[in-house]
Amino acid sequence: MGRVLLSKTMQHWLGIVYLALSMGCSIWFLDIISPGLSNDLFWPGFEPTAAHTYLLDVFSTHLAAGGNAVVDLFDPKEAIVKVYGLSTTMAYSKPTYPRELALAQYISIQDAIARCDRDFASNGAVYLEPYLRNVHWSDWYAAYGSSFNFAVSDAIVGTNDDGVLDEQKYLSFQLQWSNDMQIGIQESVTVINMFGWEQAVTVTSIPFGTRSSMWTSFALNWVFYDDLWGAAVANASLVRSAPNFMGDATMEALLGLYPFTPCSVIIHDHIGPFQSVDMFLTSPPPSLISAVTALQSSVAIAIYNDATVLTSFRDLPTTLLDPVPLHWQLPNFTFFGGNPMCAFGAGATFVQPSFSFDDSCGTQVPTHLLVHPMPTLFATVSLFLRDAGVGGACQLCGAATTETCSVLTHATSTIAGSLLRNVTLRQQLKPILVSAIQGVQRMNVEIIQFALSPGGDSTVLRQPLLGGTSWDFFGYVALHEWATGLREVVSFQGDVAAHMLISERVEPIPFKVSSKEVPISTCRYLWTIVVLITCTLVAVAILTATYAMQTAYGLGLLQFNRVVGPVWVGRPLLLLRAVTAITALSTTPLRFIHADGAARFEFAPRPVMHTFILCGEAAWLTYVTNDILLVVVHQLSPRAAHISSIVVWIVLVILETVAPIRASATVDRACSRVNMEAQMVCVSGTVVVGSLGRGLVVLGVNAAVITLVYGLTWLLRARNKIPWRASPFPYLVSAGAEAFLAPVGDIWHLDGATAAMSGFLRFRWRSRVYIFDTKLWILYHNDIGSLGIAKSVVGPNASIATPPIRANYDLQSIVKLGAGLTYVAMTAAGSLSYIQLSTINLANDF
Repeated sequence: MGRVLLSKTMQHWLGIVYLALSMGCSIWFLDIISPGLSNDLFWPGFEPTAAHTYLLDVFSTHLAAGGNAVVDLFDPKEAIVKVYGLSTTMAYSKPTYPRELALAQYISIQDAIARCDRDFASNGAVYLEPYLRNVHWSDWYAAYGSSFNFAVSDAIVGTNDDGVLDEQKYLSFQLQWSNDMQIGIQESVTVINMFGWEQAVTVTSIPFGTRSSMWTSFALNWVFYDDLWGAAVANASLVRSAPNFMGDATMEALLGLYPFTPCSVIIHDHIGPFQSVDMFLTSPPPSLISAVTALQSSVAIAIYNDATVLTSFRDLPTTLLDPVPLHWQLPNFTFFGGNPMCAFGAGATFVQPSFSFDDSCGTQVPTHLLVHPMPTLFATVSLFLRDAGVGGACQLCGAATTETCSVLTHATSTIAGSLLRNVTLRQQLKPILVSAIQGVQRMNVEIIQFALSPGGDSTVLRQPLLGGTSWDFFGYVALHEWATGLREVVSFQGDVAAHMLISERVEPIPFKVSSKEVPISTCRYLWTIVVLITCTLVAVAILTATYAMQTAYGLGLLQFNRVVGPVWVGRPLLLLRAVTAITALSTTPLRFIHADGAARFEFAPRPVMHTFILCGEAAWLTYVTNDILLVVVHQLSPRAAHISSIVVWIVLVILETVAPIRASATVDRACSRVNMEAQMVCVSGTVVVGSLGRGLVVLGVNAAVITLVYGLTWLLRARNKIPWRASPFPYLVSAGAEAFLAPVGDIWHLDGATAAMSGFLRFRWRSRVYIFDTKLWILYHNDIGSLGIAKSVVGPNASIATPPIRANYDLQSIVKLGAGLTYVAMTAAGSLSYIQLSTINLANDF
């Protein structure tokens, strides 16, 4: 079968159409990669108030649940009902979180009185020596040395009790809860892009701060320097075995609180003496965290699948209620609140709140409960799973809020009923909830109220969170907020009694995500380079098409990119363009969806045309490699270059279609302490949005395909015994033009289109035709020709003898040579010095 030959007209329009499509795809490429080049993570749409804040919220949720985990960012259960993308969108830090880490989780001896040897004998934090080993001794001793010597060391010096080896029996180091300071925390997760560059983004940021006059826990158990002060005032020792030991009751007497207020008497009689009450923060049981996590995941999935559920949940209000346990609604009683740290009030006729870290004991206010949608829904679902109703809960509220409570519980009952119609979900949630109830009941978490009866009898009113009464609804609300870090449970352990108390709700601290955490320097440079390359290619394409329209020049335009790229743009910049495309192919294609009110990440494989264009732009790497190989395999290149480029493009398209990159996230918290419990610094997970391995695979595909194609081409040429011929060409024409724009015999016809592609600009002025060589910056001209046909250029003849060049080594030449070399050396040294100095001034964009 003979070859099909296209007419010159068809060749002409085929070339023009190819040129237009190629430039159209080049411009489209800018639109495809622009979202990914908005930051140096190459994460499309990673805006501070949108995807960035949502990512922090997802990690905050998982970190509050505790433990290490692998997070599927695309799982519908990660959906969050929150408005993102507004200037007012905030992330939140929970003040209870650093206390949970410092006082309840990081309590091993590596991370760092004896009233009940059974409970505290192995806790290193109840001994003095571990504290002193964790302070800067010289600074501490300069401040407290004399008091320490008098109160402690004078009594124990010379004794031989306990040695260094005895420290091995202290297996934990749990510090006591106190509100003398806000523990600071700086927590971040690391985002890794396709180059392996790591960028830390802040998840939680709370500064350390002392509370000064708002410190109220001192009444129950103050700090060591107060003990030193007490020893000095009493002129006695703190060491029990010392002959001048100050005695058990001295510290309470020095406090000057008991028995001078009514509430101090109640606390002293029903919990224990002041200054002898230990306070330990308690973590939520794992079963409770599992129950809360399971319900929130179920709600998120229901919201994802059912717009009606989303609308109903979004319409749930945040309501202020005033419930009081039924058996606390006692006439003529005087109530002093449920905070053991507040012993100063005169009492009131209304029930007062439980304890709170921020409570400064300044005012007496009625108890109230601000209920939010998710805790309320958790309480409703929990009661439904126990076959109990929620109607009785509202009877505990005052007359002003009963109707509001009823409206709220009716709305949550509708959503809960919709969720639990799924029999499978009901069967999954029920055993998890039963386990959580049992875990909480074993801990006996409760709220209390100090009170005086009309007859003057003191009492402590108690209400378990889960006691099988109408209070259980509000108990479940509190348990959900405990599990999510909005409340905390502290065990107040006195010499008379111990109470496991849950706090009031602690509101999170809003903070605005900083856009400066994600750099934008590299992406800006890449974007600028890619835009400049596109503009250059489009401009040359327009110029080439203008010349081509005046001649019957067609198929040569199919070589436009191979010839124009190295000539007009340059190989280094073309490689950067290829790297930009490879970066996009090596980054997960994800989309942040938040328009419907339920925000989530969605894995969004690229459209087919986007994949085609990205893989085509990545093939610039193949083009540049082929161009470089022209110097050694010149006569193999015309065919091998085309085959290798097509094969690379096909392989990349298949790879991106079959196995696109998926982002991965892990929660893996690692914290360190600063100054005991004053500050926590944590790196708590990673998010991998790009794959360096995929980028290396793309490079490997290029290397393997080019090697294979060139090898096979060489073998076929050798097998067919095709001779190697030297093809004459003009020195001014690039290697790419010579290889892909074949001459007619030994004659090169530099028509306008060929000239433009090769770096020559032809134009006519009066009777002369000018050719401007953009590579050498030289202007040629002659007096004949027209805009259509240029002067023929004959390649050099190898047989032409070249006259010998005689070396001239006179003194003047040697001096010039030395001066030239000196200038070159000084220029190089100046460039290196500039680079070194500019690293300081160019360290940031300011």
